[in-house]
Amino acid sequence: MFACHKTDEGAEEACAGWLAAVGHRHIGVRLAVAHGRLDAAALRPGEGWPELFDAYEEMAAHQGRPREGKEPHP
Repeated sequence: MFACHKTDEGAEEACAGWLAAVGHRHIGVRLAVAHGRLDAAALRPGEGWPELFDAYEEMAAHQGRPREGKEPHP
């Protein structure tokens, strides 16, 4: 899963934006929903949220955080 940048190291929680954008594709997330450990509502953006990115690369380029070994987009 993708950790939230607002959680402390060692106590990470899943990123809400990641869950809402692509969490449904992750088998661990789907199992958590199926077993009642995660509310399915977490897989939808909340009211008043900004538009979410479609992919990690898009978010990283926008935030200036390249993947290891890659430069950010200008």
